[in-house]
Amino acid sequence: MVAADIPSIAHLHELGFPGLFLTSLGYAFLCELYSAILTDISSFAFVAVCEANNCRFVAGTTQLSGFYGRLIRRRAWRFAFAAMPVITQRPSISLYLLRAFLPPRQVTHRNRCGTLMPLAMHPDKPRNGIDTSLVRVFLQEASMKGLEFVELATNQLNNKGANRFYQEIGFMCERSYLTSRRRLMNKYVFDLSILSSTPD
Repeated sequence: MVAADIPSIAHLHELGFPGLFLTSLGYAFLCELYSAILTDISSFAFVAVCEANNCRFVAGTTQLSGFYGRLIRRRAWRFAFAAMPVITQRPSISLYLLRAFLPPRQVTHRNRCGTLMPLAMHPDKPRNGIDTSLVRVFLQEASMKGLEFVELATNQLNNKGANRFYQEIGFMCERSYLTSRRRLMNKYVFDLSILSSTPD
């Protein structure tokens, strides 16, 4: 992923995650978020351009603990400025914004464990081999960076396609939990040791 990809990625996030909190903060905020992810020392991301105005991407971090704190410390004023139009209309949303960047309660206790952020999905584009290839490239890179596991969390309800997609790749559902905003999530883990025994 490079800086020129960010507008397309932010647009795909809006389409793929309608109604979620970060999406409600607007396109400018999402551009700022992915700019921060791009420059964070623990992050890595890949983009596939499938056709004009349509990209697929994966992003994640080698260390979720402290990840969002770094983003806030380095770019707090830029996040605040990007979200200001929404905060002006709904002042109470500022509290939720702060909570969104607090360390999640479900941070792993595993050593050498990275995090894959869920793939945004264009509502008019079915998942295909490109999505699978992007996740596999991400997992290979995670292994090369010395990680032993990769975790992710995705909605449990009304999300059968995404859950099945991650299971088919080899992610194992470890547990389910409720977020502070009452979203029921499935927590998945991928054991990177199986890559050494899987043909390319």
